[in-house]
Amino acid sequence: MSVPPSEATTARSLHRADLHAALVAELDRGTLHPNSRALVSAEGEPEVSVDGRTERFDLVVGADGIRSEARRTWGLDPGVRYAGYTAWRGVTAPAEVLSDEVRQATSETWGRGARFGIVPLPDRRVYWFATLSTPAGAAFEDQHRVLCDRFGSWHRPIDDLLASTPPEAVLRHDIYDLAAMPTRFVTGRGVLLGDAAHAMTPDLGQGAGQAIEDAATLVVLLRRVRDSGPVLDRALAEYDAVRRRRTTALWRQSRLTGMIAQQAHPVAVAIRNALMRATPSALMVHTATRLQRWSPPESVDEI
Repeated sequence: MSVPPSEATTARSLHRADLHAALVAELDRGTLHPNSRALVSAEGEPEVSVDGRTERFDLVVGADGIRSEARRTWGLDPGVRYAGYTAWRGVTAPAEVLSDEVRQATSETWGRGARFGIVPLPDRRVYWFATLSTPAGAAFEDQHRVLCDRFGSWHRPIDDLLASTPPEAVLRHDIYDLAAMPTRFVTGRGVLLGDAAHAMTPDLGQGAGQAIEDAATLVVLLRRVRDSGPVLDRALAEYDAVRRRRTTALWRQSRLTGMIAQQAHPVAVAIRNALMRATPSALMVHTATRLQRWSPPESVDEI
């Protein structure tokens, strides 16, 4: 079953590496130290030990991913859960065999325990992903061949996309999310952000977006903080409240969407497909828009 978005929706996509490069370019020179191992005080004290050197700060942000050491160190780690499926990702070469129609069509196709998604990029390439329900840690000797065998007979342009992707450019990762949401995102003067706080499955495409929302929220709330006193405490408490409320809802919805989309039993698939066909496209657009609509909070007044 193919589930393209309504023509009423507008999406803008770019390669994650391009977004990362644009964000890094805005940092002050010398403030980014890649490939450094950082440890944060277990008591939530605002200090970081980087490669054996300890520095103190007003606030420490733990943004170290789904297997966050900061989350574990601060006693907030609920563990992770295997979602039941693995995912391949790739980006085509800018080959002329891909028509303009292909490059403009964003879609996701659901099969039995398998999916294939297509997202055009602005540089005449196409990002695609494929999922397959498998045991955790399953090994595939030839990733590209597995994809061609499993999805090559699906509708066009899937076979063209796979053929236009260099085999060495195909990535695969088993999909995990947090087993539960942390009871809080803040400990002392330490705050969790992004996957460290609320790692969710990619079924709503909201993982990176929620990390950006976290960062924007934190900036807005800290904008008028002048010292590390009560105003900072208020800002962190507000961050914790508003971000846990929003990301918990998306974490749950993303997990549910993945469970529905990865159904493999013939009866369950038939029911799922029938319900999807019966759902008005306007309702689907409204639901997607509601999930993605977001406004930053007001800044904390200085006291």
